[in-house]
Amino acid sequence: NVVRGPGAEDCAIWCSAIGADGYGRFWVNRDGVRVMVRPNRYALAASLDGEPLEPWVRALHGCDNPACVRVSSPGEIG
Repeated sequence: NVVRGPGAEDCAIWCSAIGADGYGRFWVNRDGVRVMVRPNRYALAASLDGEPLEPWVRALHGCDNPACVRVSSPGEIG
């Protein structure tokens, strides 16, 4: 579901469901409840050893490409 550019600094584009705001989305079941997840936030949480992000934490993109899910460094997307 992700296409990466050839360079290490290139975007990794989410190639599945995209919302009207341009950000990716996918759904998971948590305790029988269907929950929408943003892939950029999921990637950031995964880079932080899987620690869940608080709702107010933003996974911002240095590349300003909402479909990008590349984690530049721990704690930073794009």
